[in-house]
Amino acid sequence: TPLESSEAQEITLLASRILAQSFPWVAMPYLKNVPEAYRLSVGDLSKFGEWTSEGLALTQRDMERGKAFFSLELKTSREVLEKISGGVHLKDISRSLTFYAEALCGHPVEIRAVPSTGAEPTSFNGVLFLPEEIRLFPRPEDNLRFYRVMTLHEAGHLEFGTYDPLPEESVAPLSHLPDPVLANILWTIVEEGRIDFLLRSEYAGIRGDMDAVITLQMRDRPDLFQIPPHQGILEALMRLSVTEDVDVPLPLVEVVSGAFAILKNVMQRDATVVDSL
Repeated sequence: TPLESSEAQEITLLASRILAQSFPWVAMPYLKNVPEAYRLSVGDLSKFGEWTSEGLALTQRDMERGKAFFSLELKTSREVLEKISGGVHLKDISRSLTFYAEALCGHPVEIRAVPSTGAEPTSFNGVLFLPEEIRLFPRPEDNLRFYRVMTLHEAGHLEFGTYDPLPEESVAPLSHLPDPVLANILWTIVEEGRIDFLLRSEYAGIRGDMDAVITLQMRDRPDLFQIPPHQGILEALMRLSVTEDVDVPLPLVEVVSGAFAILKNVMQRDATVVDSL
């Protein structure tokens, strides 16, 4: 991976000269892993320089440990890289998130990691599945906030009955729909909208975190004016399930408006999972 920044190139050249003159055995591991450190720094020179400076200081104290640091074999090196990447690991915060979820649900829960970028559905027996690491944003506090909001939503599914047993008459019609995959997508959008509304209604103190995460997420969503109409309708409904500020292409306005009017039926304090279905 090339270093696009001339400043990053200068930092690398200076550090390489220092290492080549005094610690030649450390220079190659440093150069080999510079691209990864630069990628994780997301273009932030102070973060990139922090990793280099930390390794140089360690090398001057102990050459072998310095070599291990720049070879990414040393725990300290990994910790510095995680710090500069802004990434947050579930193992480091699972205990606090568990207390957070239990305070919301009112009964014991277990948090388990899954190696994916998003949370898996909460299981029936009170297990919350969350990604083992989140590094979606450059700042660790934003990644931590994202973890909290994911935990809130997953705990909300338990608290507000997403997985409660359903009457047979509510479930039966689903099997007769012409497109079960599309039905499942719509069901997910509607139920997430119900949970989002109930969380905001019952716990006003968490609205700030939820709004902050939604704002960050919306920055990377596809452009509604650049995607096919079918995808655009679903994308618009997904956004409308958590916010009302959505610009919709004119050809989609009628169908999206009609669908949103139906979606709003579950945005009530007494709405249940049956209403979502």
